[in-house]
Amino acid sequence: MPSPEVGDVTAGGTRRRCVLLVVLALIVTSYLLYHTAAVRGGYLTGQSACNLGGSFNCDKVAESPYAELFGISVAGLGFFYFALWLALLIRGPLTRRPQFGRSEVYQRYHSALFVLATSGLPAIAYFAAMSLLIGYVCIFCALIYLIVLVLALLTWRALSPGYGTVSHLGRGASELLEMFTPTTGGLFGALFLWGVVLLSGLVAVLGPGALERWYFEPQRLLLNDEEYLRPHFEAWQQAPKHDLRIDESDDHKTRDYALGADDAVLTMVEFSDYQCPFCRRTALHLKPLVKEFEGKLRIVQRAFPLSSTCNPAVPEVGHEYSCLASEMARCAGEQGDEAYWQMHDSLFALDALEWSVERLVVLPAELGLDTAQFDACLAEPHARQKIAADVELANALGVQGTPTFYVNGKHLPFSRLEELPGLLRMIYRQQSKTSGG
Repeated sequence: MPSPEVGDVTAGGTRRRCVLLVVLALIVTSYLLYHTAAVRGGYLTGQSACNLGGSFNCDKVAESPYAELFGISVAGLGFFYFALWLALLIRGPLTRRPQFGRSEVYQRYHSALFVLATSGLPAIAYFAAMSLLIGYVCIFCALIYLIVLVLALLTWRALSPGYGTVSHLGRGASELLEMFTPTTGGLFGALFLWGVVLLSGLVAVLGPGALERWYFEPQRLLLNDEEYLRPHFEAWQQAPKHDLRIDESDDHKTRDYALGADDAVLTMVEFSDYQCPFCRRTALHLKPLVKEFEGKLRIVQRAFPLSSTCNPAVPEVGHEYSCLASEMARCAGEQGDEAYWQMHDSLFALDALEWSVERLVVLPAELGLDTAQFDACLAEPHARQKIAADVELANALGVQGTPTFYVNGKHLPFSRLEELPGLLRMIYRQQSKTSGG
């Protein structure tokens, strides 16, 4: 049993809390290491899960020069830092020291942890300042900053009140050195710490290159492999063909808005919802996809808001602003195709926390639209009628969620957005042969 003199500290209360925080931090920094490698290596399709839009854009942070320090990924350095934390927490205090009482042993140990915690404070202050400088915030990075602050607070509270902060820092630094020294820290304990330092250092330095060579490049090849994609391609081939009633007229009140050439071999209809995070990720990929296929692909947008406000197949309000957002896109389109796509992109660019009537009503003016004409469109029923027609068609087709794709009238299933280019290339070859092109 621990000495009552040191209470919860000796019982491991502070240590247990630190372990939970450090394990969480290692999970987050591992993801950030993966994410940074994906972004900087050009392997990210669309946007990542931690990109909420607006200023909360971890992709922009990863693209910035501040995502690396001396050529090493900052996420990798974070992984190294928290791996060292976990090693020290597992190692525990140097208990076989007869010159110190039990209470002093644990106090010196917590002083060492306090030194490690405070060493992270200048780093998070610097990177937080750089985040403000570039104008983008990575929410996972912010979580790491918070964890470091809490670790510093926990270890500070565990310190003995009999010493000043400077004394604790001195004692803690001395304790850290002794823990890494075989003669005082014990051979196996010191080797364990040095082993963690070596392995986590290798992960920090070599991790991005290893991910590229052993994961991202094989994945890129796999996602373009026809044998891998064949089940999805065959499912598309066997799917029934539907008349999706694409309106190609010049009447902006009824027409369907599209990217790409009108005579493209492939017409892909997307049923989408402006508040759907997966649609948001897809939206960033549409224009590059049309450009990649160079006149061979046309992408048509159809509305399928996941809200009972305008979709009778949805039992709840759900995405409460998605119906209004769909109307806004169509009303913007009445002032030209370019205005439609500007509104489309602006709606998908909204931060998850920005969705409100107050934010939506200022978008037309921000885009330079004729607000009187826009408001008049919203007051009239034709935009809602067009959305209702899209929803009715989607429900008749059995659309269950968004985004849902139909290529040349047939439903196209796939597991990941990255599979889409390879599937479209297979379909294009098949359709070209069928048409004799």
